[in-house]
Parts: sequence; structure tokens; C-alpha cells
Amino acid sequence: MKKISTMLLTSMLLMQTSIAFASDMSPIDIINKVTQNKNQSFSGTRLQKVVRGNLSLESNANVDYVDSNNFNITIKSPNAISGLKYATNSGKSIIYFPYEKLSFTDAIPSSGDMITDTIMGKITSDPNLLQRNYIISFKKDDEIVSNSTYVIDIKPRTDTYSAQDNKVWHTPRRTFWINKSNFQILREDRSWSEDNQAFFSSQYTTYKPLSYSNSPNVRVKLPYNVKKVPLGKKNSEIETYFESYSNILDFEKGDKEKIISPKYLPTGFKLKEIQVLNFYDTKIILQKYNDGLNSMFVTYRSRPNFFLTLLAGNFSLDLLHKMSELSLNAPYNYITRETKGNLVISFGDILPDELQKVNNSVTVS
Repeated sequence: MKKISTMLLTSMLLMQTSIAFASDMSPIDIINKVTQNKNQSFSGTRLQKVVRGNLSLESNANVDYVDSNNFNITIKSPNAISGLKYATNSGKSIIYFPYEKLSFTDAIPSSGDMITDTIMGKITSDPNLLQRNYIISFKKDDEIVSNSTYVIDIKPRTDTYSAQDNKVWHTPRRTFWINKSNFQILREDRSWSEDNQAFFSSQYTTYKPLSYSNSPNVRVKLPYNVKKVPLGKKNSEIETYFESYSNILDFEKGDKEKIISPKYLPTGFKLKEIQVLNFYDTKIILQKYNDGLNSMFVTYRSRPNFFLTLLAGNFSLDLLHKMSELSLNAPYNYITRETKGNLVISFGDILPDELQKVNNSVTVS
């Protein structure tokens, strides 16, 4: 009996110790845990809300997740993009449009980062840059779909300024609800001002953690008559290719041309990646910038744009509508400018006036 009592006491002390350790973690410790946690399988339904002026948009997606290289996201609503799938199997990405029976496949998972980061949530891949540009603090613990969560508030360090009599930041403040048991992000809110009124909110309405042995089937089954568009490496013998470079030097060496970069960048932003998509002789270059938390993208088309013509002719204008619907439901602002027959688009987690400065500083000859 004494042994049993001792074991119980020891167990209780161990539990208290583990709880103490958890509560003693700093916000950045928890963020690092989120970054490291890529292998907790689960299934869930994610609800996303975006406010654009007087327009309030909602979208729903089913998420089946095995690990960071194997997952399947299926959009359920709105109707315009219902059934669209984005999946990664063994690190290879696929985007499938069921109505058009059209799929895009590639060997570089980063091509779908915008989708996964928005729907499933991401805090940072650069904790040092995050701490340099943002103030990180705890808010009161909460509960999401019966899971206890840490609540971490991340607020810009940059000075606020007045816009239409409101004080707002150039980049949004973000709040994350993080599962205490496995450090997955269960909810995220974004806001532009101190009142913390969210213009974007994304959270699981159902969420079921699974053991790896009981992980969901995430493979996308395509119909026999689907049109497959492979986006392989540049050296492969196909009409399309997708390449990714980590810096300008590698891009100019690999792509044999000079990059056209914005001369103006908002405070704190650094170049993270350059992606090149060559699609049936239309070349699209995307530069990805990040400040440790928020992202900004600059893209330009440096050759005549046959891309939209091809889609309209072969895959129907409905696909273009789906692309627009996806953009509308993403939490980004967009600035588009046509110059000398080229299209320059800046978008991301930046206020429109800052995006306009970035866009205007891109000089396409």
C-alpha cells in the first residue's frame, strides 16, 4: 500500500512538474515548438472568414494531415471553388480542379506555401527576424473545439500612423491559439489596429488528432480523363517547368537573366525565395518577401501573356473565375499595374498604400 501511495505521489509530482515546465515556457519557446511539430496526424474542418470593406466572406475546407510531406486540403465552400484540392504526397504537390478535370503537379512543395500557410496557419521560419520586428506576448489561455490552448499575441514594433482617423500598422497584428498537447495552430486572427478587430479569422470547427498508424488517406484519386499539367524541373523535357531559388545570385545563374526587384521594401522585409513558372511559353516570376511573420509577394510577367488565352481556350473561363475566387478569399491586399506590355502585381499582408509604393518601384523595361 505504501508503495502504491508513493507511486501515486511521485506521479502527481511529475504531473505538476510537467505543468510547471509548460507554464514556464516563453512565447518564443512555444513558437519554436510549433515550428518543430510537423508529424502530428489529424483530421479536421477549417472555417475561414475574410472581411473586405462591407463584404464578409466565408470558406470551409476539410484537412487530412499525416505530416508536412503528406496532407490533403479539400475546399467545401464557397460553391465557386467547392471540390478544389491541394495535396502533397511524399513531398510532391498537386492542385486539382474537378469541374475542369485539370490537375497541376510539381516536385517542389513550396509552390503551395500560400495555400497551406493561410488555411492551416504558420507563424515563422525565422524566429530571430520575428523577434526583431514584432512584440510577442501571452494572452489568457483559451479552448478551441475542446482543446486547451496557449494564446500568443504578435504585434508590430513599427510605429502606427493615422489613416482615416484610425491608427493602423503597415502589417497586421496576429493572434494564435496553439494546442497545448501537440503545439498545432487551432485558430488565427489578424487585425490592423489596437482594437484587435479581426479582418481575417481561421479556425478548426472540428479537430481530431490521430496516431500515425491510424493516419488518414491523403492520396488524391484522379479520374482517368483528367488533363495533367506537370510542372517539372527546368531541364526536364516538358513544355512547362517550375523552379525555386533562395537568392538573386542563384536565380540569375540558373535562369540566365537579371531579376527585376522592387527598389522600395517596407521596413523589416527580406527576400526569402524566387519562384519561376514557365507555362507554355509564358514566364511568371514571383519574389517572396517576409519580415518574420507577414509575407509580401511581387510578381511580373516578362514575356507576352499567352497564359490566360490558353486557359480560356482549353480549360474554360470558369477556371479564371476560380482563380479570382481563391484570391478574394485569401487575406491579402492586391495592387496591379500594367507597364510597357507587362503586368506587375504586388500582394500580401501589407496595407494598400505600402503595396502601391512597392509596385511603383518595380521598373520593367
